[in-house]
Amino acid sequence: MNKRKLIISLWSSVIFTSIASGLIASIAWFSTSNNIKVDVTGSVVEEYFHCGDGTVQNPFVITRPIHYYHLVEFYQRETTLPIESAPKFGRDYLYFQIGYDLDGDGDLEVFSYDDQGIYEGTFQNPAYSNVLNMAYYSGTNALLPIGTNEVPFIGSFDGKAAEGISVSNINICCAEDVLVGNTQVSRAASDVGIFGYVADADYASNATIIKNAIFDNVTIDLTDISSTVNPSTITGQQAVPHTSTHAGVAHVGYIAGHIHTYTNYVNANTPAAPIHDVYVSNATIKGGAGAHCDFGYIGLVDDLSGSATTSVAGEVSQLNTSGGGQGQGNEWGGSIDMLSLNKRIKYYLNLNTVKMAKGGSSEGNATDIQTGHTASTNRGYHRYYVDDYSSYSAYPGGNGASYYTGNPETSQIIYRFEGGGTVRDASSATGTTNEFYKIPETYIPLLCSDESNGYTVSSNNTGYIASDLTFGSNTVRTASYANSNINNSYTSSELEVLSNSTASYNANNYKRINNGNTHTSSALSSYDATIEPSSMSGYADAYSKICEVLSSSTYVQGLHFAGNVISSSNTATVPKAYIYGTLHSNYKVLKSSVNFNAKDNGSIKFFAGSYGTYSGTVDCDSFFSLHSVSRSGNTLTTGQIYYIYANTNDATKATYPHLYYDSNNSLITYTGGYTSSNVTKGDLEFDMNYLHNAPPVLKTVYYFEIPVNSGEFALGSVSSSKTKGAYLMYLDIGTNGEAQEPTINQESEIRDAPLFTQIDFQTDSFVINSCFNVAYVIPTGSTKETFSITISCGSVEVAGEDQSTTTYTCYEIVITNGSGNDFILNALLMDDDDDNNNAYTYMYAITYNGGTRTEYFTSNSFTGASGGSSMTPTYQQSGS
Repeated sequence: MNKRKLIISLWSSVIFTSIASGLIASIAWFSTSNNIKVDVTGSVVEEYFHCGDGTVQNPFVITRPIHYYHLVEFYQRETTLPIESAPKFGRDYLYFQIGYDLDGDGDLEVFSYDDQGIYEGTFQNPAYSNVLNMAYYSGTNALLPIGTNEVPFIGSFDGKAAEGISVSNINICCAEDVLVGNTQVSRAASDVGIFGYVADADYASNATIIKNAIFDNVTIDLTDISSTVNPSTITGQQAVPHTSTHAGVAHVGYIAGHIHTYTNYVNANTPAAPIHDVYVSNATIKGGAGAHCDFGYIGLVDDLSGSATTSVAGEVSQLNTSGGGQGQGNEWGGSIDMLSLNKRIKYYLNLNTVKMAKGGSSEGNATDIQTGHTASTNRGYHRYYVDDYSSYSAYPGGNGASYYTGNPETSQIIYRFEGGGTVRDASSATGTTNEFYKIPETYIPLLCSDESNGYTVSSNNTGYIASDLTFGSNTVRTASYANSNINNSYTSSELEVLSNSTASYNANNYKRINNGNTHTSSALSSYDATIEPSSMSGYADAYSKICEVLSSSTYVQGLHFAGNVISSSNTATVPKAYIYGTLHSNYKVLKSSVNFNAKDNGSIKFFAGSYGTYSGTVDCDSFFSLHSVSRSGNTLTTGQIYYIYANTNDATKATYPHLYYDSNNSLITYTGGYTSSNVTKGDLEFDMNYLHNAPPVLKTVYYFEIPVNSGEFALGSVSSSKTKGAYLMYLDIGTNGEAQEPTINQESEIRDAPLFTQIDFQTDSFVINSCFNVAYVIPTGSTKETFSITISCGSVEVAGEDQSTTTYTCYEIVITNGSGNDFILNALLMDDDDDNNNAYTYMYAITYNGGTRTEYFTSNSFTGASGGSSMTPTYQQSGS
């Protein structure tokens, strides 16, 4: 951790004002120690920069390394200046620029410094440069990021790269100890980059802008990185009214760790992109076990609602956002872990709303009423939460009342999804045996905001979990059980997982996934660990997420289906439903199911545990069924899928790569979107008997990937006789493409005003028609001594078969990973200038642990508007 004593005192304003030039004035603030007094008082703020007052007409100007250091320090703490009109950093919208016309020739310059922080000129012979050299600020002098959650960077930063200015040799740390007088103050950041936490000024206007900048030779040391950011404590009219927080996940990006924006960039009339024409070169990240570099350039972006938003060029779907890491993924169907779901239900049931519908001697007399009774007062009372987009009904039954206040992370809970009819409760505590109760339907959206926003439905929601009318166990239900219920798979540090080793079903075709574990339970020791994670498209990402969930609690969470089968005639009605941003009225969903939409071809991925207590024993007789669904208005048609085959018809396989077959091995066409005349049956891809039959080992975790086309689906019980389904622990219905790669939303209107434009790694000249983006989660156990990743850019000549050569822009990735844990990297290259006439050829190359350079070429050169893409495979290799 850096240690720094801040000792510089202030010059008197008399001396300062006697100096005619801001050029000379700023010299006073340079010394070998390059430090600033912590309690910034007794002077005007202009003394800390070359000149300026922070307005658009007169921005604060940075011409020396110490000025840049002052910029960092002002956004590391709340600063009060003894001047009524002084700007408030972190609250006011302020303007900054690099460079000034120092010699009067009309061009911008900065002062020239060597790597030891010594000014290379004199008063009589000033030395100028077009590079602001920050090399002195390294080691114990390394800089924290610009902006924290409590003092976010708000304003405009103009790097003046178009005028030939750049900033070089930036060294970023994420923690330091500062001596304020005789008191040592520790500071730590979890939003780390050149900028740390960036936010807009208010709800209505003034989007923060970082633009026109080149940052060369950037090193980010993540030693002692924090995993928690607390909500902002700033108050006042100009305060940033955000409450964004993330715990357990540190976000890192080369440009910024976290951007919190209130601006709706879907609207083409909004201001220019907040980050544009920004380039980095020779960027290195070291250490930081578990830190998320979700968008490469930007660690995390969230909007006014707290939902993660899109990344590069406003069109790249999220990879590993904090939301995705704990369920609630927002794109292509989304992902949900059952701990997130159980927390949501607990929130619903602890609202101060208890409703029941109580009748007289006949069902027809039932009327809705309000009551202040608790759920345990009367067995017939039903407590439920409801709005236009969701409803949750709870019938206490026996000891069910105790579950209402149960914390799923610390106690066993069982929540049944039920309702949608009128029932008689012969056991009513009133003694009347002929009372009737109306039970509202339960329909819970898959994707919601977080608890601080009341779990309101997300505009990216893709479907619903729906109830059926029952008070027994034969419905959808979710629960938490002690982790001992998966003790054949899970210890405090390792997770063993079984999966299918072949497409065709056989009880003997289960194998262990090779997670590199050192211990195997006796129950699984006979299953060879021969399934490599890299052979499954989405396993690595899903595995990291389920491990996060399991490690956060001593209870395992799950959802299962127990007997009520899916039927197209058995539906619930949601008054208002958001499906991929479109609002539907009176939207029907299938009861006893997870009814969802997948926007692209890909696969359904899930972890399930073979656990659950039934009549005092642990048993499990199936996983779940999968149904393809077609919708004509509100008329639904379903078909249960038993076998999935590849489509080998060249004319249709791109649109329909997978074909669904029923129990008779006959082609299902009425929900598949194809006809028997335009598809060709190829190899078997997945036999649903793996999910219809009992898992071979109890108290064990299983992982499957089911290949599917885009479309609507439902998960439900296998049959009415299968009442002991395995518990879904984590469900990713993202279908993010076969290789779990970044995806481009071709339908997004955000391209009219993209969130980021023209950001790239710098070559010898500007690269303005591409984006190269890399996302990853730093392996567990990593330190700055064992892990680093450096990305730079250059060019390479590639000879073709005809001996002609093509010049490729080549992005070099050099990875050192001595942690012993796998490292997964997702890379995306895309055009970014909306110019249909320029072709751009590019590739990237990876050198891993000093091994042989592996080159990845794009399939062809790139010509076209923003929104096209060339996807690259996920890179994975065990560290050693």
